[in-house]
Amino acid sequence: MNKAKLFIGIFLAAYGVIVVGILTKWSDDTNMKFIATLGYIVAYITLIFRTTEKNSEDFDSIKKWFNSNGNAGYAAKKDELYDELKRAISSVSNHAYLTYFSKRAPTGEPDRPENVKEQLYQDSVRGCIKSGNKPIRRIIALFPGIDTECKKTWIKEELRLCNNTDVYQLQFIVVDSKEDLPFNVQIIDNFSYIIDPSRKNHDARPRDIHLKSKEIAEIWQEYYLELWDKEAKAIDQIADLENINEYTG
Repeated sequence: MNKAKLFIGIFLAAYGVIVVGILTKWSDDTNMKFIATLGYIVAYITLIFRTTEKNSEDFDSIKKWFNSNGNAGYAAKKDELYDELKRAISSVSNHAYLTYFSKRAPTGEPDRPENVKEQLYQDSVRGCIKSGNKPIRRIIALFPGIDTECKKTWIKEELRLCNNTDVYQLQFIVVDSKEDLPFNVQIIDNFSYIIDPSRKNHDARPRDIHLKSKEIAEIWQEYYLELWDKEAKAIDQIADLENINEYTG
């Protein structure tokens, strides 16, 4: 068995573990969640391996496989994420299912430098919303007692934007720590962006998985919509959150 066939086999097996985990609700079981996460890590490592070996003749067939039938996948660096998201949201033709799982605001935090690429992406999202052409959903994680004042202000702005348009929908999940977060995935049309849950990678190393595939996007869309329907809530439906006016006032 050559390297290319071995790689494809490992990747499909690992990704299959993730998909089965999602469809069978493994996330409710700690042990199964660990297995699904392990599958993610194996898929992630094989994509990194493919990226670093992409110039090898043995991997020519891998490149053809990933890029055939509209499918493409690669491990991307942290700094590449916002370029890709901006490109996808700027040309969205059907829908965008987004998340925001940070205790800080995307921009404007006084104790950290501005990320120009993230700012441009957020501007593109707002531009798409204001154009009123395509439906956009966003799930935002709330960290009570941890969220910065800047993030609370940003949420108020997002809620106002949501109330002024029919195409933008917001829902929220309440978590105590990053360990309680669900898989972080953004779906824009046929693109899926799976963000490394550890988020500790050095900026110079690949961190996320970017996939272009209608079939894979449909699987992640099913996961996202289940999260939207069963766990996420509108801001006025979060009864167990004290000082809710900090986010709405």
